[in-house]
Amino acid sequence: MLIALEFLADATVGMLAGRIGGWLRNRQAVRRRLDAATGTVFIGLGITLAAQR
Repeated sequence: MLIALEFLADATVGMLAGRIGGWLRNRQAVRRRLDAATGTVFIGLGITLAAQR
């Protein structure tokens, strides 16, 4: 039963990711914002890592 539920959850995530990916390919402004947000997160993580002893 657990395997069936996991398969259902993974299949749902996979299908949604495919649709969202197709939507993002056609929207340059959204991609730029996501790239900026991702870059900001990475810079923040780098600063946090550099501040560690």
